[in-house]
Amino acid sequence: MRSCRPLSYGEGGRIHVSTERTECLMPVVERSVIVPLGLEETWEAFFGNDMQNWCELSDVVVEVRDFRWRDDGTPEYVMVNKMGPLRASHRSDYVLYDPPHRAEDDTLESSLGGRWITLHEPVDGGTRVTHRWEVESHGVMKFLFPLMRPGFRRGFQNDLDAMA
Repeated sequence: MRSCRPLSYGEGGRIHVSTERTECLMPVVERSVIVPLGLEETWEAFFGNDMQNWCELSDVVVEVRDFRWRDDGTPEYVMVNKMGPLRASHRSDYVLYDPPHRAEDDTLESSLGGRWITLHEPVDGGTRVTHRWEVESHGVMKFLFPLMRPGFRRGFQNDLDAMA
């Protein structure tokens, strides 16, 4: 997959992004919160204990299963999220894992895939945690995602606020 950088906003709130090799057009959901902890403590709160800490903090993530450390030092697991009464799972395939600063994983085996980026940046008062999802929807979700996007934004922000 590619690492995309925003260039401009296009029609329908979609963000136009490009890389040195390719261009892509994808919806992006991004939200941030300041966690009143240091960088290392914040990383541990989210990624520690084989992702079980994230499950305990989150109102959206209900389970992390099949967790393992791969030979390249990146984690791999299946995450189960709830969206209202629905449950959806996906496999996280990390392409970048740089504790305590940044992690990027490709969301696989899901009708809502793409790249999930987690950034942790030291700021006055703690650590800014940013979750960015560069969405690649498949099948019927290509048509449903634009309708669901505001709900995802609210859900991401509510979840981050609860974790902080």
